[in-house]
Amino acid sequence: MSPDPRVLVLDELRKQTALLERILAALSPSAAANDRVCDGPHGDPIIKAKSPRDWNGDDMTGRKFSECPPEYLDMVADRFQYFADDASKQDKRTFNLRDAARARGWAARIRAGYVAPQPQASEGEPRW
Repeated sequence: MSPDPRVLVLDELRKQTALLERILAALSPSAAANDRVCDGPHGDPIIKAKSPRDWNGDDMTGRKFSECPPEYLDMVADRFQYFADDASKQDKRTFNLRDAARARGWAARIRAGYVAPQPQASEGEPRW
């Protein structure tokens, strides 16, 4: 006896719903940037704005995302998200969403144990 076709349809709908939820989670603005984005040419931007008002630590202006504590990056991501959601600033929405994702990505990387590479000390004249 073959299974009820209604059950087969419901199973297929559940699979499709799960797939759509995974896609939506990956595309959501609160998602963190992946390693490929963070390692890219624009993946480690410099902090140009002043620190969030709730930040009590050192001033991070002029530092790269990779040099900041994850708690600070969380606050920066929330600020970028706030400005992205602001209806009067729709022309900058895409950029704010990208920067929010980068800040979340760097916060996750640093929490996972990422350590910024130390610059190599040059020994006198460059080798040509």
